[in-house]
Amino acid sequence: MCQGNIETETVREIVKLYREGWGCRSIHRITGVAETSVRQILRGKNYKHITGGRVMNGKRPNQKLEYYK
Repeated sequence: MCQGNIETETVREIVKLYREGWGCRSIHRITGVAETSVRQILRGKNYKHITGGRVMNGKRPNQKLEYYK
């Protein structure tokens, strides 16, 4: 059912981290998933059945990223 080899729990963790305020690069560092894959998941291109569709609309400014707080 999943595309690629990322587990369901990892996809849920990526979405959770993004909603907490982490950016794509920081999520990549935390989870170890490729940055391009993180972006694809958050844009709703892959794993729609888990994320429910698009999670992010664009890049966040640095001031709003958890990594810079």
